Formats: sequence, structure tokens, C-alpha cells
Amino acid sequence: MHDASNGWVGGDDGAFYRTDDGWATWSFPSGCTLPPGLNSSADPQDVYKIKFHDPLNGFFAADYGHAYRTSDGGCTWIRAQIFGPLCFSGAPETHNLEFWDFEFSPADPSLGWMAGGYGIQEGFIFGTDDGGANWDVSSCFGLSS
Repeated sequence: MHDASNGWVGGDDGAFYRTDDGWATWSFPSGCTLPPGLNSSADPQDVYKIKFHDPLNGFFAADYGHAYRTSDGGCTWIRAQIFGPLCFSGAPETHNLEFWDFEFSPADPSLGWMAGGYGIQEGFIFGTDDGGANWDVSSCFGLSS
């Protein structure tokens, strides 16, 4: 959500919509481009938390370890770079990676943290210092059985 009139929502199978009229109507802005592969008919991605720092700069996480950012109010989206190592030996491929949540610093939106993992047994926290363009593993954790 940007403010009382503007916001974004995502969901299953690449659902991705914007409102600019106080939540009365929802659509993807005409003339804009969905992130590559987001609503692919072969294997659509679910869209998770969408968050904007300000009216132009936003970020969202999707299935398969994908994260996207925008700097033009959501008209174009660029896939963020995710760097490992992925913490655990024998960890599943990136296709199974899930992002659970992310947050950016209110004092400095170039700083952010994103939590994710492979189910409930193995997890990690990624950090960014460039507004979400690049993410590096900053912490790993696991639950013993």
C-alpha cells in the first residue's frame, strides 16, 4: 500500500493488480509489463508480499526464489539478484526456495532483510544494502529433528 488511494495486491498463479481509486477497482496498469514468467501458463508463480518505500520504489517476492523490484511505480519490474551459498549442503534447487517475508529500514530504504527457506526445517535471512537489487545470505538457521 502506498497511501489511502493507491496500492497493490498479489496472489495465486501470477495474480497482480493495482488500485489508484481508493480500492474501488483493481487492474494491471495499461502499457505496463508484468515481470517475466510471473503469469506463465506453463508454471505461474504465486505473488507474496508487495511493498513500496515510496510511490516509485517497490519490491515483491514470488515463488521459486524470485524477487522483483521497480523504480517507476510498478510499470516495469526487474528480477533481483539472489546470492548464496544457500547455507545447507544438499539443499534443494532454487526452484523450491520460498521467501516468507521481507522488510526495509524506514530510516534507510536501501537496507533490507528477507527471510526464506526450504520448508520449516531450513531457513535463512538475506540482506541488501542497495534497495533490493542484490541480496546476500547474512544468516542461516535450521531446526534439528
